[in-house]
Amino acid sequence: MLLKLICKMIKNLLTLTVFLASFSCFGQARFNAGLVGGLNATQVDGDAAEGFNKAGINAGAFIRINLDGPISVKLEMAYSGKGSRRPADTDNGDFNTWGYRFRYVDVPLVAEYRNHDLFFQAGAFGAVLLQAEQEFNSNLFAVENPEMRDFDLGGIVGIGYFINERLFVQGRYQQSLIEIRPSPGRNGQTTFYDGGMSNVVVQLSVGYQFGE
Repeated sequence: MLLKLICKMIKNLLTLTVFLASFSCFGQARFNAGLVGGLNATQVDGDAAEGFNKAGINAGAFIRINLDGPISVKLEMAYSGKGSRRPADTDNGDFNTWGYRFRYVDVPLVAEYRNHDLFFQAGAFGAVLLQAEQEFNSNLFAVENPEMRDFDLGGIVGIGYFINERLFVQGRYQQSLIEIRPSPGRNGQTTFYDGGMSNVVVQLSVGYQFGE
């Protein structure tokens, strides 16, 4: 099931890439591709471990279609480490740490507005879950009862800066818009004050684009 989801996502990405490339050839758009990678600071809403205490990496590739004027559209595919971590509270005699480790393949699609070297982003992402684990005092366990969703959907806002025409840095805020897992002990019932667990990511990346 997971392999089918990844293959379907890659197929859709390639189809969209061909379409965007064709559009750039016949219009006034310019086509760029590149690489991007950096760090995530993450938490999981709904797991009672507050704070962006979990670090992860993000790394992947992108296609940018530069439209006429300051607007561009960027499609990405990237590995992204997410999850949460509640550190020990030794001042109060609690020496236990726990949290979640998630690994996803993210496919963000964002619109960018560029003002000189500064650019702003807004868009959405789909994600396929590769692996999910619970962590307790450095011991790892499978996430069960309830299990994780195989996918995630959410929104993205960001800001970035071109150091030169090829090299840029960007910062993003990424939030799930659906639950990735029902809250443990909820017995599958959703209330207005408990929407289950969801990913929240603050991301800092460096990118390099090829082409003109």
